[in-house]
Amino acid sequence: MNRTISINENIEKEKIIFIFFIFLISICFSFYKKLPDIKIDYELSGKIININDNLEDIIDYDVIDNIYIPNNNDPQLLYKINNELVSLINIELLKPIKEDTWIQVYYSKNQELTESNSEIILMNKDEYNIYIRIPKNNYNTLRIDIDGEFELNNVYISDKYIVKQDKENTYKNYNFYIYLIFIYIIFIILIFFFKKYNKINIEKKQLIWKMYKGLIITICFYFLFEILIVFINQTYNNNRFILVFSNIIKLLVSVFTLTIIMVTLLKKIIIQKLYLISAIGFGLFYMLTITPFSPPDEPHHYNSTLKLSNIIFFNFENTVRSIDIDKRNTVGHHNVPEAYLRLKDSLFSPVGEHVKQPNPYNISYPIQYIPQVIGVTVGRILHLNFIWKFYLGRLCNLIFFVICVYFAIKIIPLKKYLVFVIGLLPMCLHQAASFSYDGFINGLSILLVSCILYSIYNKEPVTKKEIYWIVITIALLAPAKVIYYPLIFLIFLIPKERFKNINSCIINKSVILTVGIIAILLFNLTGFISITQERTILNWEGHENYSFKYVVSNPVHTIQIFLNSINVHGNHYIYSTFGQNLSGLRLPLPIWIFNLLITVIILLSIKNKEDTFKIKKTYKLLLFSICLIIYLLAGFSMLIGYTSNIHQYIIGVQGRYFIPFLLPLFLLIYNNTLIFIKNIDKYLICIVFFLQMLIINGILDFTVAKI
Repeated sequence: MNRTISINENIEKEKIIFIFFIFLISICFSFYKKLPDIKIDYELSGKIININDNLEDIIDYDVIDNIYIPNNNDPQLLYKINNELVSLINIELLKPIKEDTWIQVYYSKNQELTESNSEIILMNKDEYNIYIRIPKNNYNTLRIDIDGEFELNNVYISDKYIVKQDKENTYKNYNFYIYLIFIYIIFIILIFFFKKYNKINIEKKQLIWKMYKGLIITICFYFLFEILIVFINQTYNNNRFILVFSNIIKLLVSVFTLTIIMVTLLKKIIIQKLYLISAIGFGLFYMLTITPFSPPDEPHHYNSTLKLSNIIFFNFENTVRSIDIDKRNTVGHHNVPEAYLRLKDSLFSPVGEHVKQPNPYNISYPIQYIPQVIGVTVGRILHLNFIWKFYLGRLCNLIFFVICVYFAIKIIPLKKYLVFVIGLLPMCLHQAASFSYDGFINGLSILLVSCILYSIYNKEPVTKKEIYWIVITIALLAPAKVIYYPLIFLIFLIPKERFKNINSCIINKSVILTVGIIAILLFNLTGFISITQERTILNWEGHENYSFKYVVSNPVHTIQIFLNSINVHGNHYIYSTFGQNLSGLRLPLPIWIFNLLITVIILLSIKNKEDTFKIKKTYKLLLFSICLIIYLLAGFSMLIGYTSNIHQYIIGVQGRYFIPFLLPLFLLIYNNTLIFIKNIDKYLICIVFFLQMLIINGILDFTVAKI
């Protein structure tokens, strides 16, 4: 009798849960509204000026009978205008363009042209007239980059424009599933926060898992409805594919996020294995959503990888398959929706004929490309086409970074969750899931610091294995970016008591320092010599850079330049370090996400009652000094390598340059005064997982909004 009552109660509970999630599904559907979808076009108005006569320079175009043919990767038309007020630019061709072509317009009040002051638009095949809106202001310089062949008629600018709107009805939603997931995560965290894990009985765990399954079903229904709406409203097949692709990725990342949170809270899993799963999972989503050649300098890194892969095949003529350098539908430093079409159009395309590869820059340190070269070379051995080889190269780079952080978490004796989250930062995964060697540098930097911290806090006699780990890591890292060599100074904190005697201590530390220096000189000696030489070559802005001699001769002005740089670019340094602007710094994400992310990292840096290690004040002084030295070296390298001597602040420094010293930087917060009485690390990384889901959604929403 009692058993019958128990069974009936369970059935009633399941009915209640089922009805609850049906209710949630109905709420999701009710959030769809029939709203006007406004298509906007423009027309010149106000003061209209033809700037054909203002064309000052034609760069990387062959001009034959007024037909402009690009002959390099960065063709440019440079216009000098007399402080004109501009809000709209009209490019008019004599004949319709032959294929879809990207047009990018740079604008400047002076001569400084940057990606942040530019607009990009796609000119569709058979179009001959296009309008580009820019922030209304007085400008002296315009630069127009048209990536395809065209026959130019006129370029007009105006200070006013007329907006023409064409309204159509469509269905829109408010991403309600994100709120559902957020409520569920908060509910689970509250259960665990107020009840110890071992006091949550089996029945409650089963209820949590049932709610999880119900929420997954709800989200699946939600995205099924989304996809149906796409097929109802979109008649253009390419737009359909882009929107369906976006919704499938959103569905997968939502399911993955919920699952990894459940595993974190309900399963006992070793932290480095949890990192392996979560970093590979989220890294794959970055790899797929960040379009080819969108991350900083990825075209150069990809060309360098192809060149090194050719050497493996003894192909010294540097030829590649034609499709391997086919950059159709992609734009450097921009995430564009058309690039997603390459997944559809090129997945089973032929490999193409052999052609001469565009020459990349000189590769001074080929070792940093080994992961990408392995992926591309395997693809070539298997006779795979461009898209497969490209993503194989990205995948191998991601795997190398994740393995480095995996061992860093395993090795480091304190604050493992801090390393976990640094290795999961959006900018870290963004760079690791591309062809950039930043994944190589960031992974080795985190591993190096973790190895040295292990040696500092280990009480046993030092072993050869410890020394080998440090020596190999610094030998690989130092030549890649010399500015990170100061990280090795942490070895001075390894207690001399761990060595057999004082001579052994001096010899081992000297060997480590010397190996790093030899590695640097082996690959970077020419660079050091060129830095000290006086140069008169004009840079990208048509001016000379600051020189080594000037910096040494004018220390007061140099200090002022560094202070001005912090004042002008301080916010950019902070937020771009964590990834607030992705895809060549042209994909902005909500700043509140990164405020919360930074808060989580600060909380993870605070000592809790389970932490037994102490960081002495002298240790912190060295940690701070290393961070400061690396910052100064990064600024100095861009001051003499990229900044024109007309500027009073440094140009070109990006937050991603600071990732290698984030771990020492945040360890400065760790102290014996502020201590958490409860370990909340697991709950904090669950918040990071949720933020990662929002960031992937943000990437897709930003990109898809351009169609």
